[in-house]
Amino acid sequence: MSYKKGDEIAVKWNAVLLLGKLAAGFEGSTEVIDTTNDDSAGFKTAMPGDIGGTVSFSCVYDAEAATGAGAVDLEADWLSKVVHPLVYGGTAVGDMIKTVNAFIIKCSQTGKHGDKVTYDVTFHITGPIVPSAIAD
Repeated sequence: MSYKKGDEIAVKWNAVLLLGKLAAGFEGSTEVIDTTNDDSAGFKTAMPGDIGGTVSFSCVYDAEAATGAGAVDLEADWLSKVVHPLVYGGTAVGDMIKTVNAFIIKCSQTGKHGDKVTYDVTFHITGPIVPSAIAD
């Protein structure tokens, strides 16, 4: 079995690696179409609908980060409602990645007394999810 450490997962937004990662997640989902009818004998029936999902990214807030790599730039993209390519997944040749188009639906900044300020972003996937392996 091949295990992967959390620091071996990366997120690229508009071809730029997002920096200061604390956590990242991919959540795929399928809508459920209710097909229950009088012939279902009192049981719910369903069929799969459209596929979508979200990518979450949590990082250390760094206002001085290079353009395109830090939280300030993500907030600008959120405010302008842009759709960009996003790549989520491994970092080494042969690792699986998912390539999607997405836009930002949530940004939050949190600072606790005596701790670092963090920034959390949620990307909403629009269009196909394309799995592949990282090539040479």
